[in-house]
Amino acid sequence: MLTTTEVEARLDDGTTYTYWTFNNKVPGPMVRVRVGDTVNVSMTNAPGSVMNHSIDFHAATGFLGGGQITQAEPGQTKEFSFKAMAPGVYVYHCATPMVAQHIAKGMFGLIVVEPEDGLPKVDKEFYVMQQEIYATKAKTCRRRKTTTTAW
Repeated sequence: MLTTTEVEARLDDGTTYTYWTFNNKVPGPMVRVRVGDTVNVSMTNAPGSVMNHSIDFHAATGFLGGGQITQAEPGQTKEFSFKAMAPGVYVYHCATPMVAQHIAKGMFGLIVVEPEDGLPKVDKEFYVMQQEIYATKAKTCRRRKTTTTAW
């Protein structure tokens, strides 16, 4: 079960930024399944959301990986299922237009599809994704006096 939420947070420089999240996390929670599993997805768009949201699993075969059928207005829950067919690490993200805006606001995560027999045990596991934040607070630029006219 994934719930989309819109959460305001404070960045290091004091700027506030509104994240759009899955389960209040950026990136969203890591999903782990095995090849052959049927993955039942239930996504609720929080009643307080100002936007429609959805979810597109790149591990799912078919058009938009569920993104088309999970388009949910605030307060709605949408569900779909898919069968995990190929092992790998795949992204999932909101597929509501403008898709890039939803991803930039934090609506992305990973799904790991393990081989049928699973993966070997490890001591530690890391979940790493990268995000860039484009906040609206202006940065000040100081110019120094110089004897040349070229910048």
